Amino acid sequence: QGNPGSSVTQIKSAEAMARLISFVLSMLVPALASDFPLKSQWSATISGDNGLNAGGGTIQGTFSWDSGKLEANWKFNSWFSSQGLEDTMGFACSFSDETACTSLFRKSCYRGLERTRTESMVRLLLALQKNGTHAGDCSAYTNATGSQLWHVQQAGIGNLSMCITSDGLPIGLASDPDKEYVGPSNVGVATFHFLFHNVTLGPQSIKEPQCPTCVTAACPGEGIRSIEVFRLTRGGGEPWDQIWNLDVADLAGEILFDTFFSRPYMKVFNVTVNTSWGPMRDCNFVHGKNTISPPRDASLAKLVGRGDAEGFEWNESPCTGQCGKNELGTYYAFPKEGGCLKGSAMGTDGCTWQVNSVKVVSTECVKSDGQFMAAATKDYSGNKPWPDVQASIRRGIAECPDIRSLRR
Repeated sequence: QGNPGSSVTQIKSAEAMARLISFVLSMLVPALASDFPLKSQWSATISGDNGLNAGGGTIQGTFSWDSGKLEANWKFNSWFSSQGLEDTMGFACSFSDETACTSLFRKSCYRGLERTRTESMVRLLLALQKNGTHAGDCSAYTNATGSQLWHVQQAGIGNLSMCITSDGLPIGLASDPDKEYVGPSNVGVATFHFLFHNVTLGPQSIKEPQCPTCVTAACPGEGIRSIEVFRLTRGGGEPWDQIWNLDVADLAGEILFDTFFSRPYMKVFNVTVNTSWGPMRDCNFVHGKNTISPPRDASLAKLVGRGDAEGFEWNESPCTGQCGKNELGTYYAFPKEGGCLKGSAMGTDGCTWQVNSVKVVSTECVKSDGQFMAAATKDYSGNKPWPDVQASIRRGIAECPDIRSLRR
């Protein structure tokens, strides 16, 4: 369950970043495809969609391009925005240093690109400038006379197509990631369809925003305590009792992840944890395995990762909500290496978490018995953090049977 909105993960693999740096710097060399017709300096407004069917929505924003440097910012017309939340996203890539880009996602700010969202599109755009191929005209998309369709595909990253007018102005683009690059559950939110409007030619002032400095350290914590966390899942062979290397959340966080609880099953865990939280880490199902992104520091490898759900409270609890109250929801990541062996005491060999109980319920049963729709009608007019919906889900969980007992 990679978070579409995937969740704002600042943790970047050193190896992956090194590859990105090498790639980006190579893009600063003038394009080899000398017949690539796109003008080198321009700005435009954009419309389109990003993750339309995966928790995203239609978008409106701006896009600037200056000889390979680029900047884009957009606002979603989404369920989140209907709740009065600041649902925005963007990035600026000035290549002023080796980190290459700075990203903004809702209230979060961090260096680099989000691998599960924007990284594949930026890499493909730069590759299009250097190695794109002419793939015919854009007659299927526009009536513009003489328009050209340009395309690039990179194994393991994805493919991107761009329509360009006969005089070198952008018309639109479609970027589709490789599922193994972003994680299968993140394909939707890493898919972009943009139309360009009001194109203006000329040099662009592309500057990266300054982000707060985040300390890489564990939270002070409140000792050892038990918490309840949830995971909506489609099943698909996922072990019912597995919590490690999977994205899980408190109930408010699960509302942000899947607002109408569309996945067929819900796993409910009672877990004893060391509350000296580590920075949130990203979990994905890649190449047939549940994976978790590397810790920022080896000393944090066994700590339970924690962050504010979907980046809406980043400024109130700086550095991803690792240690904050997160009143709009919290995401957790339980690294496999941090789990306590059965029968071992908390803290043995540095272990930080231990599952006490698991219940797996049918989401339809939970919604029916808990009278979810009535609660949603009341709460989803912007009554954050959706207390009636939370109460309805808890009622349903209490009343519905554990589906594992029904299958024995």
